[in-house]
Amino acid sequence: AKFDASARAAIDAAAKLGHAPSMKSLAELYLIGYKAKPDPITAAKLTNRAALAGDPEAGERVGDNYLDSLGAPASREQAYFWYSFAAQKGRRGAMRKLEKIEQDWTSKQLREVQERLREWVPA
Repeated sequence: AKFDASARAAIDAAAKLGHAPSMKSLAELYLIGYKAKPDPITAAKLTNRAALAGDPEAGERVGDNYLDSLGAPASREQAYFWYSFAAQKGRRGAMRKLEKIEQDWTSKQLREVQERLREWVPA
C-alpha cells in the first residue's frame, strides 16, 4: 500500500507538470475509480490535456470520448477533428476511425467538415 501511495503521488505530480503519459495514466485510473468511484469527467479532462500536450494516443482517445459521449458531449465532428489530429501524427487506429466516420457522411457533409477542420484549433 505504501508503494501504491507513492506511485500515485508520483503520477499526480508528473501529470500536474504536464507530462502527457502521466496524464493518460491518471485518466485511466480515474476511469476505474482512482479516488473512490469512477470519474469519467476528470478522466476526459486529463486525456484532453495530454492531447493538447501533443500526445497522439491521447488525441485519439479524445476523439473516442466525443464519439461515445464519455466525459464529453457527443459530437461526431469533434471526434473527426481529434482523429485527424492523431492520424496526422501516425495513429493508424485514428486513421481507421476517420474512414468509418467518412463512410457515414455524404460527400457534401464531408467537404464541409474538412473545410472547418482547416480552421480548427485543438482546445
